[in-house]
Amino acid sequence: MKKLGRKPVHGLTKTKPHIAWTEMRQRCYNKNILSFHNWGGRGIKVCDRWKNSFVNFYKDMGDPPTKGHQLDRIDNDGDYEPGNVRWATQKEQGRNRRDNVILNVDGEDRLLIDIAEEIGIRYETLYGRIRSGWSVERAVTCPPIIYNKKT
Repeated sequence: MKKLGRKPVHGLTKTKPHIAWTEMRQRCYNKNILSFHNWGGRGIKVCDRWKNSFVNFYKDMGDPPTKGHQLDRIDNDGDYEPGNVRWATQKEQGRNRRDNVILNVDGEDRLLIDIAEEIGIRYETLYGRIRSGWSVERAVTCPPIIYNKKT
């Protein structure tokens, strides 16, 4: 890493890791961004090691494995810090949201989306059944109604 003037030059300014680092800090500290309430507004912070040092962040996180990977906190209530941050696919991120619906099936807590995929039913259908008051057993065992479209 070269040092030019007062700021180190790492040559990674427009790369995915640098953009992720910048956006992570914005989510936690910029009250003017629309979704601040989901991060900084909930008390989510960036650890001291990463807050003002992209170089430290990059040493710990490196490059994402693919173009499709994004920064993700493993514990959504935890801070951005080593051990709680990973590069995740969109599918992995979708299964790690605060608003995911979790059902207890046969004594095991499972994501509604995973159950829907496993039994071959649309997520929206299964979600609608649960919201309408169906028991978990009935919701997951009743086959969906298939309507024939007249052409």
